[in-house]
Amino acid sequence: MPSPSRNLRAAIGGLAILAAVPPSLSAAPQWIWGSGKPNNEPVYFRHAFEVKEVTPAIRLLLSCDNGAEVFVNGAPVGKTDDWQQALRVKIGSFLKPGRNVIAVKAVNDGDTAGLVARVDTGARPGTVLDETGAGWKQSLAFTPGWETADFADSSWTASTVVAKLGDGPWGNVFAPPRPGSPGVVIEPKDLNLPPGFKADLVYTVPKSTQGSWVSMTLDDKQRIIACDQNGGLFRVTIGDQGEASVAPLQSKVGHAQGLLYANNALYLVRNGGESGLYRLRDTNGDDQFDEEVLLRRLDGDGEHGPHAVVLAPDGKSLYIVAGNFTKIPDPDSSRPPRLWAEDQLITRMTDAGGHDPHIMAPAGWVAKTDFDGKKWELTAMGFRNTYDIAFNKDGELFGYDSDMEWDIGLPWYRPTRVCHIVPGADFGFRNGSGKFPTYFPDSVPPVVNIGPGSPTGVLFGYGSKFPAKYQNAFFILDWTYGTMYAVHLKQDGATYTAEKEEFVSGKPLPLTDAVIRPADGAMYFAIGGRGNQSGLYRVRWAGETPQETAAPETGVNGLQKLRREIESLQNAPASPEVVAKVWDHLNHDDRFIRFAARTVIEEQPVASWAGKALEERRPWASLTSLLALARAGDKDQLIPILHGLAQLDWSTLTEEQKLAMLRTASVTLIRKGPLSAEAKAHACTKLDPLFPASSFALNRELCELLVKLDSRQVVPKAMALMGSIAQDDQVDLGNKELLLRSEDYAKGVLSAQASKPNRQQISYAYALREATAGWSPELYRQYFRWFNTARKFQGGNSLHGFMENMRKEALARVPANLKAELDSISGELTTTKEELPQPIGPGKAWTTEEILALTANGLSGRDFEAGHRAYKAALCSSCHRFGTEGGGVGPELSGIANRYTMRDLLDNIMEPSKVISDQYESTLIEKTDGSSVVGRIVKEEGDLVGVAENPLDASAVTSINTSNIRSRSKYPISAMPPALLYSLNQDEVLDLLAFLMSGGNPNDKAFAK
Repeated sequence: MPSPSRNLRAAIGGLAILAAVPPSLSAAPQWIWGSGKPNNEPVYFRHAFEVKEVTPAIRLLLSCDNGAEVFVNGAPVGKTDDWQQALRVKIGSFLKPGRNVIAVKAVNDGDTAGLVARVDTGARPGTVLDETGAGWKQSLAFTPGWETADFADSSWTASTVVAKLGDGPWGNVFAPPRPGSPGVVIEPKDLNLPPGFKADLVYTVPKSTQGSWVSMTLDDKQRIIACDQNGGLFRVTIGDQGEASVAPLQSKVGHAQGLLYANNALYLVRNGGESGLYRLRDTNGDDQFDEEVLLRRLDGDGEHGPHAVVLAPDGKSLYIVAGNFTKIPDPDSSRPPRLWAEDQLITRMTDAGGHDPHIMAPAGWVAKTDFDGKKWELTAMGFRNTYDIAFNKDGELFGYDSDMEWDIGLPWYRPTRVCHIVPGADFGFRNGSGKFPTYFPDSVPPVVNIGPGSPTGVLFGYGSKFPAKYQNAFFILDWTYGTMYAVHLKQDGATYTAEKEEFVSGKPLPLTDAVIRPADGAMYFAIGGRGNQSGLYRVRWAGETPQETAAPETGVNGLQKLRREIESLQNAPASPEVVAKVWDHLNHDDRFIRFAARTVIEEQPVASWAGKALEERRPWASLTSLLALARAGDKDQLIPILHGLAQLDWSTLTEEQKLAMLRTASVTLIRKGPLSAEAKAHACTKLDPLFPASSFALNRELCELLVKLDSRQVVPKAMALMGSIAQDDQVDLGNKELLLRSEDYAKGVLSAQASKPNRQQISYAYALREATAGWSPELYRQYFRWFNTARKFQGGNSLHGFMENMRKEALARVPANLKAELDSISGELTTTKEELPQPIGPGKAWTTEEILALTANGLSGRDFEAGHRAYKAALCSSCHRFGTEGGGVGPELSGIANRYTMRDLLDNIMEPSKVISDQYESTLIEKTDGSSVVGRIVKEEGDLVGVAENPLDASAVTSINTSNIRSRSKYPISAMPPALLYSLNQDEVLDLLAFLMSGGNPNDKAFAK
């Protein structure tokens, strides 16, 4: 692999220098065995070690695959027959000052064998007195007295090192036990549930051998099949008493983010490696999947790659959902008309943090295929990253789509949302600032907004023995906030409305997937993902009242039936009868009916309905058909469409119709323009008097449209509005009770709620950056002074970056004689990096195990200010946002206590390349001249690709012409160095961890004296 580019090497090298420490440190203990292959015979081990001062706290930690008897100075001190549960015994009473001998009889029952041991002082911090390694002696022969201190072992030979502690297949067997079962993230008693419900911990997933579970399904025998995010499949059998028996499945295919057992096969959506839809079958009756077939390769992977697979309501086909980094699989047909585009009136700004600049429509999608994966049909599109989907009893499809949390505080931020996924839908996700607002008529609105979060699994409560209300609920899982919601749907015209209710929550509770198991009527859910510790939990009804049968759903209503009838004509052969059948529905009061009718019209020959559209005078019929003509018609229909819109009486239209009219005009200009100067001037005479209007949404659309038309009035009017708007339409970012429950993670959201970024002002500034008419020197000054106000806004990681990019783009358009003055007025939005403190030290090459041992009994008596200082000294603040401070080029740290155990946190710090989120991964670009560049792609415009090579300065962008690029690939090394804790002493490490796990709360119990 080519070396990283010079800038990245320099940046990482600088961090490494700051983190340098002396190398004189103890190595980790090693797994050892005899010199030959394991053959089910015992192996005898001995090793002598020195003890200067004997204390009662000195302890032995030992594990052996498969069992061992242990002696110290000839005295037996313990036995073990389970390598997963390390032997922990105090041996101080068996020791003497000076030379001591530990002796072990180790046995093995299979092919894999190993012994690992450590003797330490038992204090915190502890001193290692002895540990296994090649220096231990071994023999296959039993000799009387072999375990005594004085035995002559000169004929014994050196042990063979087979692994180091932490390596597979055993992992770290010395990890400090947590309360309850080892490795459990949260105890069931600490979960929040509605009255009458109880939770049980069914199984703790051993991370070293079974990974981190992210998907589940039930097979035909009511057994759970689960998959590790980066590994294999596991079968969970639930016993009569609710106990779990877990066994790996003998499958070469894993990495599944979607699982479905149907049609006597396991359908699996692999994410990573050779991503795609697979079918696994048991053809020989041995209860293992011996046939593994790739049905269709899917081009995408990672957290925004291909996800779930579900069974169609008729049981005859499959539905697949994929995130916006996954290309549609060349469908044979498409329910959304193949007319999708970016449709941005004002030039879209890509994400200021460099996320997904190359992702274009259709973005995330849902597709339908047969059991053999031969024929594919695109069902819906325009999602960001919907992880899972589910059908209700009436055959209506629902999903839970993600937000772009870096956008919080900006006009285009869209919270996580429950979507009614109707055939033909476009949910309007576009990258950067281009996301469609919910009122755009060329998109489908959500059923209900949920708020910030990370959507994972979804399911209906069918088959559960819950109260009726919950049997019909739509359950959605949020990984970030550790919350499962019960969404209660109610029919509303051709679609639904909904109310959300918290069903399960906890801290930490990184929810990934869930299933209902009809055999016991319980819900089973998994936690894990991104390498986090996994567990399997059960939620059951334990109320005293008898269970009522779920009230039968009423079935589809009249409008839903009508919508389905119209949708059945999508992709119909060209026919005047089809146009006639749906035309009047273009004027329907129900938005979903109109949307479905338009998707049918757009697939019919334009010549068969264009005239009707231009002559239509009924408001909704005119607006909907003209939008269809703007999308499907020829460029020569630019003026006729605008003339048709002009025939409608603005004063008689509802606000929804006015917004539809402005959007239709915008789409017309985007797809059919540009207008002549004369036509622009004429349009301004009609639209200038309408601005400002009666709502924020109307003013946003009018402002953008008038800027595009070169109105000379829009600048002074918009500037007046920017100076007069004290409040705007703030997005609901979650109720305070929810946010305070996870206050550490929610600090970014809470800071946005506190600073209240004025989204309406930002929307005007966004549009005016492209305005070229109507400016005066004083208006320019007012506009650029506003950016000083924008400095006070707090929100997502990209908010300040967007503001700075907006300022720079506007500055590029001002007259040359004003540029220096206006640049000085507005200044740089990005804050100057503060002088960081130096570590106190002396440091050491910390290991995860050493730090875990120091924190085994929790963090107490720590120093908040010292932790804050260490946060900066260890360079965390250079890249990571924590509360309201820090950089934005790395993951947000405010909520780590809600997502991570101490082990998970340390794994991420010590091994940052082990799991790299899609949002922060780098790209390796190999150039045609043989050189290479590594960094984050932050912009793609025309033939140029912009790469931020320095992880500490995303504004320093290197532009590369695409003609000079030979290849692009994911760079597997994190920009974060793995040794950042090495410069800190013990107190600094512990104070830093307390600071992070407290969420920056100085009143946390960790700081109590």
